[in-house]
Amino acid sequence: MEQMKKLTARLKKVRKSSIILLLGFGGMLLILLSQLTGVPKAAGQEEKGSENHAEAYRTELEARLLSLIQKMDGVGKAELMITMDSGTEYLYVNEEKTSTDETEDADQESNKTQRRESNEKSVTVLGGTEALLQKEKEPTVRGVIVICEGGDDIKVERQITDAVTAALHITSARVCVAKMAATQQ
Repeated sequence: MEQMKKLTARLKKVRKSSIILLLGFGGMLLILLSQLTGVPKAAGQEEKGSENHAEAYRTELEARLLSLIQKMDGVGKAELMITMDSGTEYLYVNEEKTSTDETEDADQESNKTQRRESNEKSVTVLGGTEALLQKEKEPTVRGVIVICEGGDDIKVERQITDAVTAALHITSARVCVAKMAATQQ
């Protein structure tokens, strides 16, 4: 009679393990299907068209900065170029689900406890196809070159460097100011 109880207890544990296994496979299948149906990319990955956005962002920064620099005393005619580290990065809202399963196997000789944890991350989707955007990270400025008529004046160079570093939150080592060639003036 006691062996029958042990056998019944083991069968119940085997059923639990089978159910857990089936649920795990079902979850992996759902993840695979979501990848095939065109759900937007995961957090931190760039989308198509971000290069166009980054280029527009860079062009706008150059125009605004050049406009300010040309208004400074002693600068004269000027040209400016900004280089960027990367394109625009889109970060999406993620849902994270964590589940823990514990099974205990007790017999006359020993007690065994198994613990299984599973984590699942997914992008939050609105309306079936559009991901919920958490943050849009603009490209990082790598460096700035300013060529101007007053570039050989140390005072003008310092003013331009200070203005660029303050506006773009970069170090002065990333800013180069030079005098414009006589043929360009």
